[in-house]
Amino acid sequence: MLYNFNLEISSIEDDPFTVSKDDPFNNYFYINFHYNQVNFPLHTNASNSSFDYKTTITRTLLIPSNILCNCNEITILDREDNIFLHDSFSSVPISSHILKEILPEIGEYAREMVADDDDECRNMWEIDVNLDVTTWYVEDNDVVKAILVVDRLKKVGMDDSSCYYNDQCTICLEEFFNGSKSEHVMTKCLHVFHKECIFQWLKRCISRQSSLSCPLCRNNQIL
Repeated sequence: MLYNFNLEISSIEDDPFTVSKDDPFNNYFYINFHYNQVNFPLHTNASNSSFDYKTTITRTLLIPSNILCNCNEITILDREDNIFLHDSFSSVPISSHILKEILPEIGEYAREMVADDDDECRNMWEIDVNLDVTTWYVEDNDVVKAILVVDRLKKVGMDDSSCYYNDQCTICLEEFFNGSKSEHVMTKCLHVFHKECIFQWLKRCISRQSSLSCPLCRNNQIL
């Protein structure tokens, strides 16, 4: 299975929560979690694939601020220290790989939100978290998987160069030029690469079981 995702986090400041110090939900984060997953069945003998199914789930999660703010790229590696977080998100069908990537980002946002809060009376915070996940189910072969993804990227020519965000392939560091025999493809984030270069990059992402990200901006939604 291949996947990529897009995570958006925003705070809700219009109506701040204030509860008594004796309230059991004192110092909690109130998270409106919106999860959207689209699954593509990819087949090597099919040029166009349609949606298999789409899953949309909304959950309200209450997370103690000390637990959420303590979550970062290091602490998330210890499963025992994050049992509460994993249990809280267990009602949403998120893969463990994606969960390990998004929880540190949510934790960082929570830390910044608490640190920047000028309201001394506030002891509860509300945030919106939107997670869009796209998955592809393909045969268990890294090369085939990479080919299928590359073939879905938009093919571009040098006459479109004015629309590019970059004037060289940031993987091999060669500049794009007219007359080049190399094919060029563009990601959803409008970054252009040699087709062979992005193929090798995606193959490494797949072998490491990491998300399919853009080599330049690390955007997790390249298609």
